[in-house]
Amino acid sequence: MVTKVLADTPVCGHKTFITAELVGDVVKIGIETTCEEVKAIAKELEALRMEELATWENRVYELAKKLTPTCIVPSAIMNAAWVEAGLMSRYLALEKKEQKIVFLE
Repeated sequence: MVTKVLADTPVCGHKTFITAELVGDVVKIGIETTCEEVKAIAKELEALRMEELATWENRVYELAKKLTPTCIVPSAIMNAAWVEAGLMSRYLALEKKEQKIVFLE
């Protein structure tokens, strides 16, 4: 099964579509985006090993250093990979649909 996630960031005006697919012991990552900076890191991130999903020390967060610190795309990538790897409930993720950052004032 493939997990599909949208990182919609109206503050910067970009949308990023992420796919994650478990193949053997890796999660293959696909990224389509309107952001040039995210496109650049997408070329360097084709798959994540299972052991990378359990730590902050992984290629997603290493590559994230090339993005603005407020970018939500790295978290969206990790959430998609977690669902695909069975580390987060697919049922709950699809039922709830979104995780939000809400600016209140």
